[in-house]
Amino acid sequence: MMELTENFLLPEGVSLLDRLDPERSELKTCRDAVKAGDYSKAEKIYIAHFRQKTINSGLFRRSEANFYPMLHGERDPNFDTRDAEKSLSGFFFDGYASAQIEGEVDWHNAPLGCLARFPVISPVMEAHYHTRDPKYLDFALKHIEDYMSAWPMQTFSGTKPAEGWISHYEFSKPWYWCMLPCRLWFFNSIVQYIRQLDDVSDATLMSMLTRLYQEGAYLREQMETYVNANHNGGAAMIDSMLRCCHILDDFTPSQDWRQFDAEMLFRYIRESFYKDGVFKELTLNYWQHVSCRMQTMVDEMPETDFTEELRDYATAMVTAAVGLHKPTGAPPPFGDRDTFHTRVSIYTDALERRGVPWAGHVLGESVAEPPFKNWPLPGQDAWCGYYTMRNDWSEQANYMAIDGGAWGTDHKHGDKLSFVVSSGGADFLIDPSSTTYAASEPDTFISLLQPGFLHNSITIDGVDVFINSPLVTDKPLTNPWIQEDNYVLFASDYCFEPVKPVRWERRVLFVNGSYWLVQDVITGDLDTAMIEQNFQFDAEIEVSIDDQTIHATAENGSQLSVVPLMGDLQAVISIGDRKPHKTWWPRGEKETDVLYHEDGNDQQHGRGWTGRLSHKLIPAPAVTYTGQATLPLVLTVAIIPGDVKPKITSEQDGDETVWHLPYKGGSLLGRTSLGGFENITVQ
Repeated sequence: MMELTENFLLPEGVSLLDRLDPERSELKTCRDAVKAGDYSKAEKIYIAHFRQKTINSGLFRRSEANFYPMLHGERDPNFDTRDAEKSLSGFFFDGYASAQIEGEVDWHNAPLGCLARFPVISPVMEAHYHTRDPKYLDFALKHIEDYMSAWPMQTFSGTKPAEGWISHYEFSKPWYWCMLPCRLWFFNSIVQYIRQLDDVSDATLMSMLTRLYQEGAYLREQMETYVNANHNGGAAMIDSMLRCCHILDDFTPSQDWRQFDAEMLFRYIRESFYKDGVFKELTLNYWQHVSCRMQTMVDEMPETDFTEELRDYATAMVTAAVGLHKPTGAPPPFGDRDTFHTRVSIYTDALERRGVPWAGHVLGESVAEPPFKNWPLPGQDAWCGYYTMRNDWSEQANYMAIDGGAWGTDHKHGDKLSFVVSSGGADFLIDPSSTTYAASEPDTFISLLQPGFLHNSITIDGVDVFINSPLVTDKPLTNPWIQEDNYVLFASDYCFEPVKPVRWERRVLFVNGSYWLVQDVITGDLDTAMIEQNFQFDAEIEVSIDDQTIHATAENGSQLSVVPLMGDLQAVISIGDRKPHKTWWPRGEKETDVLYHEDGNDQQHGRGWTGRLSHKLIPAPAVTYTGQATLPLVLTVAIIPGDVKPKITSEQDGDETVWHLPYKGGSLLGRTSLGGFENITVQ
């Protein structure tokens, strides 16, 4: 790791123009002016060159999930400027908290944790792009200039990106890891945009370029720590570094930065991604952004000895994005936050070159369907632990995704063996997405929805799943994952030790693309246990119980049933339960009713919620089958889309149960026991 020498500080009396690349012939007249000491002339020459030079990078043709501005593409004469007007009026929203700022911005004590990301001027710059109204540009430039004045680069001396965070409601220092790269994404994009505007003075551009150079140099000194930690901040830093290289490529350090960034990219992708293309953090919201950035970067980096390997990873990332895609448009929101449409996961410019043009199908393009339905693909090693099965690629498809892997390196949730189900154009069973991390609305009700009891999971004597195994895997998973013409079979397990001497195995059989048979097999050194088997539905789903069968109806009229076939538990519906509920999350060390604590607030509530990145939890029906049961126990339910119910039958044959599983045009015959699901044949 390089020694931190604080080379980001330009020495007294040294100009950025002193570091022009001596090898660039087009900069000779500018260098001559610098050599003669005529910096005023040199600045004029350089900025004229900078305004007209070509900077062609896919990095500047992307937005970050609508958080960073779109400053390219067709202009909209009817662009909605209301958010921009709010910023101009002093109502600042930083992506989490909001505040009414009266007068000048206090860049040291503003009650906004993420103000130093520059989120306030994102809608303002978009408004200028579409309307060309100078008031928006004036506001944005003053905002940036005030920041630079309040935090001169000397204040970065002796700091580290791990420092500077207090809370979402208190100003975070600009060098903090979550501020620095996010600000540089925006800073580079705005310079790329305003360099061609006559309204922006040469002095303003020179000042911003100088600041970009210094913050880029600071990032260069600090970023390796986050890359080595496989942190999502490392991805943001690699991205930001390359943006700086594009904007500052006339200056001598940029080639060193670019080479260093390429080394960091190679290391980061190899160490932070599984070979199946999924980020080891395993929170799919963060994976979407990190994956798309890495795909873009692979295309942007120069040819090196490791380019081909990176392209293989990038292809795997695209394939994973397609495989995880729900018929309703997004991957399942395993982990923190909520997920966006699959298009956020894919760098579309390279699909043809990577041999995956079919990925465009899930983006609404008129191309061939993907050549697979289930993921991981047949013969492919499973690494991340997410498995998906579907009957086709239509928006009406029957789809399930299930988590059978490790916990992930960050933003972990108790979603072990939890699944989601979509059918008929609707999301029925969901992995409940969290709210935003913070908000300022009067009715704010924040929760990350992390504990296991909130997911489609099993609870034993009040003990929900908790972290008791490695966060990552260093070898492919060995979960049964069998794909045949008429069925798909998945199985995995979880042990509640050391809190409870109980093993839970979940098996899922997808019958000819028509419905699922789900078995929860509970064994261990207990005679009896209080069992809870939870099914969390989406907020818009209407749920009723008839003879312990769950009948669910979506807003579009689609239906789904959960039919108990083995077990004697009783169904209880919870919708928006605010009563505190006990959990053993996250480490199984103690029982608590504080589900999470942040910003001085305890998150406490029961089942029946989802978040969708809102400022408050949204009531959503959860059905929990509960009861005291003798172990070993086998719970079997059929999850059946549509209004036609197959006549599933079973009979005992010694210690085995023989299942007759009809579907349109045929049936399956299979046997289950405590040992597994076996001898599946087509009748």
